[in-house]
Amino acid sequence: MDKATGFHTRNILDEDNIVGVAQLCNKIDGNFDYFDEQVANAFSIYCGISIMHSLMYKRIQDAQARSKLSNELMTYHMKVSNQDVADITTCPDPHDEPNIGKFTFTPRKILHKETPCYILLMMQHLNFLEHFRIKKETLIKFILYVKKGYRDLPYHNWLHAFSVSHFAFLCIKNFQLIEKGYMTKLEALAYFISCMCHDIDHRGTTNFVSAAIK
Repeated sequence: MDKATGFHTRNILDEDNIVGVAQLCNKIDGNFDYFDEQVANAFSIYCGISIMHSLMYKRIQDAQARSKLSNELMTYHMKVSNQDVADITTCPDPHDEPNIGKFTFTPRKILHKETPCYILLMMQHLNFLEHFRIKKETLIKFILYVKKGYRDLPYHNWLHAFSVSHFAFLCIKNFQLIEKGYMTKLEALAYFISCMCHDIDHRGTTNFVSAAIK
């Protein structure tokens, strides 16, 4: 309660379509009149427009930052040679890790250079290539593109993406998510691919605190 006027103020910010409240009280020379109401109304419109412009400007900044990152990613990272693809296509190692389908398996045991082969192997085990008629060479190139898109960070790196993808593989396989109707084949593919790509080009400073510190 305002001690000077005895006016009770209620919080109305929880109502729909209200983003701010301005309270005018204790007019020096008498009561508020119609002209005061018009001035306050015009000022509130100006404040609303200013807030809207501020939000739009922030969105534009975010969009420009995303565009800049995408361009940098395409320019500096996305280079996969035909030889890189051929090395995996003709790889003589069967990569028959016996425990890869168990939750007790540690993905970090896999050598970094062999992780694309194991991604391919997991997708073959889930029958994605045959079901969706995905060309093996095309998929290998995609996997290598994604791998190159990850930066050398302490946590949000390619090995983290590989570990998350492996967990998705375990869930789909061991819980029989497709067979029991929890997922369609397409949803399972999207689930696996999204796990593989979820931190691509991560800079390590996306939360508010770390970004502010940087």
